[in-house]
Amino acid sequence: MAIAPKRTRQKSGTRIASMHVLRKGGMEVPQTRDADLCSEMTLKELQNLVVASALEVHKNMGLGFEEEAYSKALAVEFDLRGVPYESQREVTLNYKGSVAGTYKLQFVVDNRIVVVLKADSEIGEMDEAKVRTYLKVSKLPVGIILDFGRSDLEIHSVHRK
Repeated sequence: MAIAPKRTRQKSGTRIASMHVLRKGGMEVPQTRDADLCSEMTLKELQNLVVASALEVHKNMGLGFEEEAYSKALAVEFDLRGVPYESQREVTLNYKGSVAGTYKLQFVVDNRIVVVLKADSEIGEMDEAKVRTYLKVSKLPVGIILDFGRSDLEIHSVHRK
């Protein structure tokens, strides 16, 4: 894993922001402390930043902790990297004008990505279906499921249909 400096121009064209790129397995993962820059990242760049944050937590904590511990550590990592997020966002499912249910989303990153953590069993179809439900209710485009309960961090990306 190598870290290389990279310069990027923001969409406004008036400001150049410093950014680092983490290279892991041929994938470039941006790292930044500028929350404004996160808002101007593409969805893919933001996903890569979430994954880089999770990889850092997994590398430093390892296996065997409860989901809550990984959640708190990921929040710290998001703070250190300047990733804008909200934790425990409550969303409501409406059915014909009535509340049919409420859900708490573990993380919503930059109001674009739902992040769900696991620390016990493999990511399965039910986990993906649950995240699709979160995406439908929240109207967000992408969800990422992170399983810290493996020797290698398991990552699944889920898109709203």
